[in-house]
Amino acid sequence: FMEGLHHSSLPVFVVFFSLSGHKVDLSVMAELWPLALLAVALRVAAIRKGTLWGRRWGGEDERIARHAWAGFVGQAGLSLGFAVMIATDFPPWGQKIATLIVATIVINEFLGPILMKRSLTLAGEAGADEPPSRGERAGGQR
Repeated sequence: FMEGLHHSSLPVFVVFFSLSGHKVDLSVMAELWPLALLAVALRVAAIRKGTLWGRRWGGEDERIARHAWAGFVGQAGLSLGFAVMIATDFPPWGQKIATLIVATIVINEFLGPILMKRSLTLAGEAGADEPPSRGERAGGQR
């Protein structure tokens, strides 16, 4: 299932992100980058603080929870849909807000995987409990 999903996801992502970004006004985006960076910084700070609070209430291992917040930074799919709806439903000011949302999503999508890899490495979880590769299974190794 995962192999099939991996092979079919690229065309879906290309269409999804192309449709989401086709109405982005680059001049507005250039104007709003500082605000987008501020929104990203506030979002990341809130995610980190919320993860630390959740760790305390949930009793999670501190070593892992200290870095777990980074796994939530790159989540954006639903937000792109909301951006398109805002641009369409509120013509006078919706395009600027939608452009701001898309700009913050772009920043988060670049930062998310980098932060996730770093946090997994720092928490000692990178590569832990990996299933054997296809070649190892075929060769009878465990």
